[in-house]
Amino acid sequence: MNKGLLKLFVVVIVITLLFSCTKKKEDDAGLPGPNVGSPAPLFTLKDINGKEVSLNDFKGKVVLVNFWATWCKPCQEEMDDLESAYRKNNDNGLVILGVDVREEKKDVVEFLKKYKVTYPILMDFDGKVVKDYQVMGVPTTYFIDRDGIIRDRIFGGMNELVIEAKLDDLFSIKK
Repeated sequence: MNKGLLKLFVVVIVITLLFSCTKKKEDDAGLPGPNVGSPAPLFTLKDINGKEVSLNDFKGKVVLVNFWATWCKPCQEEMDDLESAYRKNNDNGLVILGVDVREEKKDVVEFLKKYKVTYPILMDFDGKVVKDYQVMGVPTTYFIDRDGIIRDRIFGGMNELVIEAKLDDLFSIKK
């Protein structure tokens, strides 16, 4: 086996091991942001219409906080699945809060026309909420139970199956 092929093989193995170890449910203390099992940091932001929306307003509901940006391809890819989950579960007490990360309002409004999002989109113009949640990249999503406790988080894009499985877990938690 030549040295170049051996090096490539080692790199692939190392990368595979790194990615397979990035998501831990019970012990994620080494990851950025508030930990699973801790209270979600409270915030108040304005939506795209200028109305103030506070995370605290949704105690008693299951909340999905999704940090995203218009230029982010994985964010675009998961947008339809988030909208579908919202439409299916809104009457059951699901709230999805899309938190746009430091973009111009006009760019976000234009983007939303294309994707026809109906869940609240909040504007984090100064990045304070991004900082509080220590968001290192988008998309980043937090799953918060009815008591305001973070039950899971995903770094990177999600598909409909992942979203529904996480929501099923949250809805199964008794009040």
